[in-house]
Amino acid sequence: MVDDDRFEKLVRRAEEQLREQFAVYDEIRNGLGFAARDEQVAQHITELQAARAASRVAAKGFAHQQMPLVEFGLLVAFNNGLSPEAEQTPSKDPYIALLRDFLEQAPSDATVFDALSLHASEYVSDGIAMPNEIRRFIAARLRGHLKRPSEKGAPRNARLIHALIYPLIIELVEQHDLKPTHNEAEENGTSACAVISKAMKNLGLLPQSYEAIKRLYLKENAIQGDGF
Repeated sequence: MVDDDRFEKLVRRAEEQLREQFAVYDEIRNGLGFAARDEQVAQHITELQAARAASRVAAKGFAHQQMPLVEFGLLVAFNNGLSPEAEQTPSKDPYIALLRDFLEQAPSDATVFDALSLHASEYVSDGIAMPNEIRRFIAARLRGHLKRPSEKGAPRNARLIHALIYPLIIELVEQHDLKPTHNEAEENGTSACAVISKAMKNLGLLPQSYEAIKRLYLKENAIQGDGF
């Protein structure tokens, strides 16, 4: 159990970290002359590339890209979104999980749509064996089933918020012995998500509610596979 004094100290520390991270982000973006949406697309592409680099599914595809796919059992594997030996489900591969997350967002988020388009073009131009999720995206675009959504108002920065907040939650869990979430029936429950929620409220940033921070944590944790 975390006492009130320690909880408030953790909140203040989280506020400092959030201020610093947003300040660095703004400085880099302004220095490069990036529009907000350009930076968002770049962020998405970086996430995709990092997840692909850590993916066993993609690694097998790259290793055998010059060989007949059937010979290595890759054709069936990729068509079903499985690893080459069908030893793991797609949801356990961080790259496949991220692709599926982006596929859900693409019809309504132009920055995600653009990032996926650029990412998919690498597979096409390099002749690389592609996961089923990339194939689905390309096919939907070519058939006209998936069109680039219009941009209304300021671009969404949900992925940026996730990228900034999630590591702070993990730090609170690992370094301060907090549980990531708590029972919402508790009136004054303490957890890493509760600390971040309070810090976001104090800074006037969104999302602020505990429920929203918890959803963010659970979604990102499923993608990262940290096991907390």
